[in-house]
Amino acid sequence: MRNSAKISIITLLATLIATLSSATILHGLTSLETHHPIHTLAMVTLVLATIATALGLITLWLCWPRTTNSEQPVTRHEQCWKTALEASGDGTWQWDITHNQITCSNSWKSLHGIPLQEEIDLQRHFLQRLHPDDAPRVQQIMQECLAVHSTQFEEEMRLFHPQKQNYIWILVRGWVVERDSHGQAMTIIGVNTDLTKRKTIEEELRKAKVNLAEAQRVAQMGSWEWDLRSDQVTLSDELSHLLGGAHNEDSDTVAASIYDPRYWHPADWPRLQEAVAGAIADGEEYDLDLRLNLPDHGHPYVFVRIRPVLDEGGQIIKLLGIIMDITSRKQMEEALKELNQNLEQRIEQEIEERTRHQELFIQQAKMAAMGDMIGVIAHQWSQPLNAIGLQAQFMMFDYESHDKSYFEEACATIQQQVEFMTQTLGVFRDFFKPTRQKTRFHVGTSIETVLELFGVQFTKHNIHIFLHPPRLDHPGFEVVGLPNEFKQVILNILLNARDAILERIKNQGPDEEHRIEVQMSIEQQWVNIAITDTGGGVPKAIVGQIFDHYFSTKGDQGTGIGLYISRIIVEQNMGGRITVENTEQGARFTINLPQSTQQHNHDA
Repeated sequence: MRNSAKISIITLLATLIATLSSATILHGLTSLETHHPIHTLAMVTLVLATIATALGLITLWLCWPRTTNSEQPVTRHEQCWKTALEASGDGTWQWDITHNQITCSNSWKSLHGIPLQEEIDLQRHFLQRLHPDDAPRVQQIMQECLAVHSTQFEEEMRLFHPQKQNYIWILVRGWVVERDSHGQAMTIIGVNTDLTKRKTIEEELRKAKVNLAEAQRVAQMGSWEWDLRSDQVTLSDELSHLLGGAHNEDSDTVAASIYDPRYWHPADWPRLQEAVAGAIADGEEYDLDLRLNLPDHGHPYVFVRIRPVLDEGGQIIKLLGIIMDITSRKQMEEALKELNQNLEQRIEQEIEERTRHQELFIQQAKMAAMGDMIGVIAHQWSQPLNAIGLQAQFMMFDYESHDKSYFEEACATIQQQVEFMTQTLGVFRDFFKPTRQKTRFHVGTSIETVLELFGVQFTKHNIHIFLHPPRLDHPGFEVVGLPNEFKQVILNILLNARDAILERIKNQGPDEEHRIEVQMSIEQQWVNIAITDTGGGVPKAIVGQIFDHYFSTKGDQGTGIGLYISRIIVEQNMGGRITVENTEQGARFTINLPQSTQQHNHDA
């Protein structure tokens, strides 16, 4: 009877210890702040373990003896005790200190990696496999428990698992259930619980928390959680940093943290109030760009997101949110806004500046051709001046004859020559005068004007210019643009062709007839002008650079702006295209200009 009662008491205590150990672990995990899937899995596992332990208690209660005068209940109690201990999933043990004997459950052996049939010295096994860093602390606790100073102990420690070949974490709990008359412990019972999974989960949660904090630091973003039922708020470390470190960790109510008007710019504080009230009222998510009010950091911009969290009944129980520093983004937006405001003015200034430079380049190109033009003027004026000189001499010789008709004829001749010279000056003056506005003009007529003025510069070198078709007065050759600038383009290409031919004659001799052909055509509302020479062509290495600024094939004798200006006039000012390609004997420059809309409609 006495042994039966003793076994029953010990069994009840051991089972209660197993239940309490599982409940303690469950409470420890539920107290963790971080919500994580691993956390949820661990909770479910431990709940199942607790249920199993409870089933052991029920089994023990059902097996409790109803009689005390038979040996059969004792055997039944022992079986129930073993069943309850195995159901708990923890390793239970009993230390008979008087006889220095330790007994343990099969679960205890499995937990420690010991075969169930193997008989070993459990005390030596335990001490040998204890982690060296934990051994002094555990031995001290055991000594205190054996003496009269303590009736129970609880400690986490590491033991080497021979099958897994690594250390596992266990929680060891022990109770002194019997002492002698001197107060020395005689019997200690205990429970060992495997904490390895919990420790692994805790480590993963710790790493996840560290990674989250680092990610928030890099992103300059903090998170917060406001429990509406308890009015408790949780702030991440980065959010405390964003708030200037002014958050008082001892006061964790929302009024002392993110919802404190002192943290926010006075103009933005009402917007935050409206957003929080709206999130609580309608359950909608709110995004805001607000300004903080920090004494040491001014008014940095932050992005605030507020998201409600509902319970199973659809009631809002908490608010989650983030606060991200967007000061740099706001500064860039303000700079972009200012840039957009001034962009139109700056574009107009740039266009005006470019136009001024283009006009300057065009004028430089015209000045570069001044030598050729002076030669043309001298040629055009040589005969009229000679005629005027001869008439003046004849008038001096015939002065005494007083022949009125003779003098009238001489004066008429002089007047005719003077008018010719005046007309020549007018043509050159118009050629040099820049065109201020676009107008509709006939490109064939413009080309003929250039040839009339400068044709002598080619014929004196025995270079002949041929037109195709011979007459360029076709009405379809009308375009809209700058007529005088277009004449400058034609003259520049013709003079370049002349110089290339003269250079080839200089190097190879006048072995053949040299010519320049100007061919015009119309194709799909485009007027095409192709100027082909026999000057040997453009070296392949520099064909792609021929229209570049200050690029010249003439060395020190060239300015490098003629073809550059020609491209600007044709492509930018007249909406056309200018290209170059080599032929068998020379180069071909092709100008494509859009046909005049009025003429195109007329042809249609």
